[in-house]
Amino acid sequence: LTVSKTVEAMCEDLGSKWLTTAVKLKGVAEGVETKKSERARQLEESIRDRAKLMIHRRDGTMLNGIKPDSVRCLQQLGVREAARIRRELIFEGRNRSLPPSVNVTDISMCALSEGFPQQSKKGSKRPVLHLLKSAELNYFDVGHQLATMLTKQSRDVEHLGTSLAQVLRHNHKQLAARGWPVERYMKRREDKKDQNLILNEDHKFLHDDGVDFEHVKAIVDFSRIN
Repeated sequence: LTVSKTVEAMCEDLGSKWLTTAVKLKGVAEGVETKKSERARQLEESIRDRAKLMIHRRDGTMLNGIKPDSVRCLQQLGVREAARIRRELIFEGRNRSLPPSVNVTDISMCALSEGFPQQSKKGSKRPVLHLLKSAELNYFDVGHQLATMLTKQSRDVEHLGTSLAQVLRHNHKQLAARGWPVERYMKRREDKKDQNLILNEDHKFLHDDGVDFEHVKAIVDFSRIN
């Protein structure tokens, strides 16, 4: 049965809900590792460094439908590995676990807990993204989970999730080459490493007492250009 867009819009105006929005799929992590793995650490840092870039378009304008404090939420996000991820369907307050025969990695290799923290709620727990330890990292799954946390409308999740996956899977140079405003919105950890390397290599004879390192670095940069 084909339903016209006009009928769909009328039903939505009358309060009808799509089944995909009425039924929520929840992931419950089990056997969560207390110590952060290297994979979890790298993904957590990558999300934090790209937090501002994730909610902007390539032309630098902010995406529509993004929740307030999205950047803060991404920067507070924790990442941990889990031995298992159990899936539950939630409909009108009733939970039902999917049978063990369902391969959870066919749905997603990660799950988000806690949801979106509000600024006004003191002591609220930060959200945690759990990765299934036995599965390979899938940036589209990660992007989709993050999108459910950041968007106001569920219909925007798929589009935003794809965009977030692109930002996460490419490095700084690749993003810049594709037109993303990385210099404006992306935090670069390698910049600090480069600055320290210049000072250590070219000024080993200097001591910290009374030395203006910003002035020294400017002199070094100018001399290298010329």
